[in-house]
Formats: sequence, structure tokens, C-alpha cells
Amino acid sequence: MASPAQQLLGLRSLNGRVEAFGEDVARTRAFSNKFSMGRDLVSLDGSFEWDEVTHSRSLAPVVGRDSPFPLRQELQTINRRSSVADIKESKVISAERLYENREAGTLRPNAKAVIEMELRDLVNRIGATYEYMCAHTAQGTLTVSAANIPGTSMPFTITYSPNTFTAAASWATAGTGILSSEVPSLKIDYEQTCGLSPAQAIIGSTVEGYFLSNTQVTEYLHRAVGEKILTTAGKLRGPMFDGLAIGGLTWEITEGGYVPDGGSFTRYLAETDRGILLPADSELDQVLGEAKAHGYVPAQAMGPAESAADLVRPAPQAGWYAYATLAGPDHPTGVRIYVGYRGLPVLLRPAAVNVFETVS
Repeated sequence: MASPAQQLLGLRSLNGRVEAFGEDVARTRAFSNKFSMGRDLVSLDGSFEWDEVTHSRSLAPVVGRDSPFPLRQELQTINRRSSVADIKESKVISAERLYENREAGTLRPNAKAVIEMELRDLVNRIGATYEYMCAHTAQGTLTVSAANIPGTSMPFTITYSPNTFTAAASWATAGTGILSSEVPSLKIDYEQTCGLSPAQAIIGSTVEGYFLSNTQVTEYLHRAVGEKILTTAGKLRGPMFDGLAIGGLTWEITEGGYVPDGGSFTRYLAETDRGILLPADSELDQVLGEAKAHGYVPAQAMGPAESAADLVRPAPQAGWYAYATLAGPDHPTGVRIYVGYRGLPVLLRPAAVNVFETVS
């Protein structure tokens, strides 16, 4: 039977909680959430391949009943290769916090709460880095370096060619025909470029402000939700704003960002006049991908080893992983917890991601 320490800090216990925390974090972050709905690309060794696909937009021919089947070329693909990103951190939790005033033979009642609080902090930090990567991938260029992600020791850049669109008239102008001209043009451009139907857009509060001050949009909102709700701007945020389907699209508003150590708040979608147009969630597996690989756990990690000869072994699942060990000579009575994520967001069909500018 597993001891209380193994139940709390054992390999499967930690990995189960970290994976659950990671899924919670992704659901609350606009870009990570969308990539999590994409296609899973699992790697066994940390490297992986994927195909960028260009779909045919032409018509199939009409032929006679006894005619041979015309031969069509395969889809055009560009084979790409990369390695997953390793995002990981660790913490030492002192013995004083874990074991002080404990009951005989058991961990103190709040030890689990202490560990889960520290685990969540690491997961949130790693999740913030991954959201940064997802947001920049969706915009066409992901550059990872110590300049934009402090502490990075493995810099890399991955570029794509998503579709782009620039408004004919500034959405910041109250009289611009956002509903009559701009959004219809945006949707037409999207469908003509990639062949899918646009369904949703991710924007920030600046573009939301353009909506709420636009004459056409406010007239529509008066009819849709009424003047009383409209004048209470805060009530239009989140699910209610999403449900309005302005111009036939769902608009997801994100003000997500991060605060570098010693710095100021920085948005993931730094270009405040920009938005990202996507197809419906049910079609995201054609457009977005999420590569994952297994992390590795040393044999001295707490919890049962597969065999005494194992020096390292794969984590139970790809993507998120965690383990714990004694803290080591610098902290002889503490516990060190390790949390990591091995993964990378990718664009499988860049033409089906539209990066649009609302101010020309």
C-alpha cells in the first residue's frame, strides 16, 4: 500500500493533478484553448513532422457513364519538421511547510494544499509561456528567445504564411460600416482564400471598444439586447458578447497577458487593432495542431519505479508531466517538485487562419 507521501508526491498522483491543472489553464486562455481543439501530433523522441496542406478549389469534371475516372493529382503538401519545446521549472518546498505539527504517521492536514498551490503556480507559469507561443503561432511567426521569454536557453523561430486582411475603412471610426461592409468583406476574403466558412474571431478589448462605439453595431445591439444592458458595458463581456454573433461571427474577447519579473503587463495579442479569424471548433483539427512528447522522470523520483535498473522512464502521458524528489544537499530536509510541458503549437493549414487588421 502506498504511503501518504507517495499518495501525495508519487509519480501518477502528481502527473494526474498537473495534467488536470493544465487543462483548466488552457480552457481559460483563448489561444491555448483553440489549439487544444486541433489535431494531436504525438512524438516519441521529441521531434515530429507535419504537412501543411493546400486543398484544391477547382471543380470535379462531369463525364460519361462508361468513361474512365479522370486522374487527379494528390493534394499539395509542404512537409515540415521541428522539435517540441521544453518548458519546465521546479520549486523546493521546505520541510517546515510540509511536516510541521504533523500527526503521527501522516502528513499535516494542509500539506496537500501547500503542494497543490505550488503545483498550480508552476502550471500557470508554464501555461503562460505556452499561451504566448500559441498566440504568436496564430499570427504567423513564433520567435522564442531570451529577449522575449527570459531564461530561454534554446532559441528558435518558426514562420508560417497565414492569410491576412486589412480593413478598407478604420473600425475605430464610429460611422464605418462594420456590419454592412467590413465584416462581410472579411468573411468573403476568408472563404475565397481557404474554402472553409469563417465562424469565430479572437479580439482584444480595443476592437471590442470599436464595436461598442460604432453606429451600426450599437443599433444592432439595441435591438438584440436592449438599451439597459447595452449601457452597462461590463455585461457585454465574455459569453454574452460571444452569443451576440455580430455580423454572423462569434467574437471571443481576450485581455490575456503576462507580467515579466520587474516588468509591466504585456498582452499576448500585442497588436491591439488585430484579430484572428478561424473556422468553427469542429473544423479546427484541419487547421491547428498540437505536438506533444513525453517528459522523462528519473528513477529517484518519489513513487514506485518500473524496475530498480531504470535510470529514467517516460512520464505517464505526453505533454504535461511532473515528479518530486528530496531537495538535495542545499536543502537537506525539503522536497523538490518538478513540472514540465513538452509540446508545440503548429498551423496545419495556414490559409485557414486569417490575421486581420481593423485599422489600415
